[in-house]
Amino acid sequence: KLVDALADRGVRAGAPGTPMDVPPDLQPAAIYYASLTYTRHGRRPLDPRSVPGHRYVLEMADTVGHEIDGLPVYLVSPLTLAGDSLAAVLEYADRIDTVWVLSMPSVGATAPIRVGDAFALAAAEVIGSAMILKEILPHEIRWGTEIFPFDLRHMSMVFGSPENMLFQLATAEVAAYLHGEAWSPSAANIHTMAKEPGAQAAAEKSSIMTAGALLGARNFSHGGTLSLDEIFSAEQLVIDCEIRDHTERLLRGIDPTCDADACVADVQRGIERGFMGLDSTLDAYRNVYWHPTLFERSFLGGWRENGAPALRDRARQTARQLIDRHEFAQPDHVQRELDRIWQAARRDLG
Repeated sequence: KLVDALADRGVRAGAPGTPMDVPPDLQPAAIYYASLTYTRHGRRPLDPRSVPGHRYVLEMADTVGHEIDGLPVYLVSPLTLAGDSLAAVLEYADRIDTVWVLSMPSVGATAPIRVGDAFALAAAEVIGSAMILKEILPHEIRWGTEIFPFDLRHMSMVFGSPENMLFQLATAEVAAYLHGEAWSPSAANIHTMAKEPGAQAAAEKSSIMTAGALLGARNFSHGGTLSLDEIFSAEQLVIDCEIRDHTERLLRGIDPTCDADACVADVQRGIERGFMGLDSTLDAYRNVYWHPTLFERSFLGGWRENGAPALRDRARQTARQLIDRHEFAQPDHVQRELDRIWQAARRDLG
């Protein structure tokens, strides 16, 4: 309900998170059912996580008229063509016409520590697997290369780090080279390893979003996620929207033009009456300044007079207000069919 209520602020998402109170095979259907039931932008399902569960996802997609014409194959680095995503492609090959081949090599863990060598491995495994799939499937086969940062001290992938930003930029450049396309330098993945909304999450997400936007990115993924993607936080999603608005204002820049006659007239009136009361100030104020909904702009005294509200508390309150305003609903006949498919999935897989 929250992500749907944020649609008018540019959020385009289905149901966030994975329900951990249902068996793994049932999770894809549970996610997609919630997504279609509560969000207007929830028609695109997540990647298949289990072969039996994806059958019900396909049925739900048919119900809402969303054609799923492609599926991904995620390789197991290094150089291994296997796994649930491959099994799903082979099982449902008659339902699709496109296959994406992707991998997630971790530099220093499942790929060489030298960045150039890691890209060589990434290219070898996706191009080689694409060639194999082209031999056994009549589908269009597409592929992409990426590399990801890994912290050898904590044995975890590390998003939100400086290396993550650099790897995103390098990935875009290498992909453009391999596909013979123009390189568009940008970074748009705002994952963070922070475990809760706070200084680390704000610093990592805002630094990547600001730099990515200045380089040309206009759509950003993984809002509201924490600890890579182990946590979905409603508070963080609201804060991420505020960071996005902050960045958007930065991109608009300023108008440095000066109308000499109007300037002299405003200065004369401002000396007499003060500049805050001028019509020109009132007319231009919203174009010059962005007014945040969460970030604090007042001095210490004003903040204390308002009860010294914590930003996280205000974000939580905003999220609850947005949820209360949720109105989206599927047509009755569509929702009844979705309910039927969901109940069948629960019966067969639960």
